[in-house]
Amino acid sequence: MGPDGDVDPAATAARREEIRAGRRDWAREGDYLVRRSTAATSLSERDQWCQHRDGVELVEYADPDTAAILRTEIVVAGPPQ
Repeated sequence: MGPDGDVDPAATAARREEIRAGRRDWAREGDYLVRRSTAATSLSERDQWCQHRDGVELVEYADPDTAAILRTEIVVAGPPQ
């Protein structure tokens, strides 16, 4: 947003491209760009908070051509065997 509270389309477009550029560095898994991280880490990047829990992973899948997010999953590991 600009100083007057209005949306700044150019700044918005530039920020979205920065985010997509970062996703292009993610690992390639099959047909997707993929980032795996703890849920707490990923949420903190979005100014959200959650308690860290071992075995809880956030997996984000992005289109390799556009770097747009296609889906996000929470993966919970079972108890150690």
